[in-house]
Amino acid sequence: DVVTRIMDDFLDFPFFGPWAAIERVTGKTSRAIFEDMKAALETRYQSAAALAGGTRFSPDKVGNWQHPVLTARGLYASRSDLEGYPGIVRLAPDGTEETIAVIALSDPSSFTTTADGVTIYATSFFADWRPGDGEIVVSDLSAIDTLTGSVQRITTDAHLWHPAVSADGRRLVAVQGTGSYSRLVEVDPSTGGIEVLFSIADANVFNPAFSTDGKRVALVVNQRGMQDVVVLDLASGAFAYVLGPDAFGEYFPSWHGDHRLLFSSDRSGRLALYEADLDSGAV
Repeated sequence: DVVTRIMDDFLDFPFFGPWAAIERVTGKTSRAIFEDMKAALETRYQSAAALAGGTRFSPDKVGNWQHPVLTARGLYASRSDLEGYPGIVRLAPDGTEETIAVIALSDPSSFTTTADGVTIYATSFFADWRPGDGEIVVSDLSAIDTLTGSVQRITTDAHLWHPAVSADGRRLVAVQGTGSYSRLVEVDPSTGGIEVLFSIADANVFNPAFSTDGKRVALVVNQRGMQDVVVLDLASGAFAYVLGPDAFGEYFPSWHGDHRLLFSSDRSGRLALYEADLDSGAV
């Protein structure tokens, strides 16, 4: 009942702000409570913190660098910080970055690159004017040439995000919104034509990723709150769950070769990185 008591105290005498009410009710300042929380979390996750390791790749400043994609031209990532426009950057091991494209993506995972790093496919919002409807804002797909900086819009009114391209650059897929849900579609980069590849009733899909040989796509499926990674065979259209369906969440699949899949999950009670051998079923 502490929160209710703080609210009542504040409403009775609001002139010194909520911080005074917090201290009167709890006997501690809000800063002291915050420091206690930090200490408790450090104790709780001390064993996991020791496993972090690794080398910082992104610049050591305030901002978000997300969805890393390794190419022959380096490591690309989406960036949003307090110093400039959002975009796609190339990260160097020394913590520096080079802006490849200035673009406000549909979300941080909404870009993909060919293996050579020359072509970026990205989704962003376009405001289109339509007679009778006025201005309509839709997420559509564009191709960015990293050598020339040219940008070509591929689709119109397609409601796309989370694109993924095969290593050879021949196949391009994306998530498409349809009503309250979404599905996986293939996009023809030359015409903008769309073909449905995967759809489940009352489900949303996220973060597709091609296997190295381009024959399978892993993606996340959320159906009525159950979130699992599935693998889709592009030749047959058949799909299989990697784990589940179960009550644990799986996120952000990434291939390690053609038969092993990396993904994150909270199934142990803490968010962790997992690898699944799709041939043996070992995780």
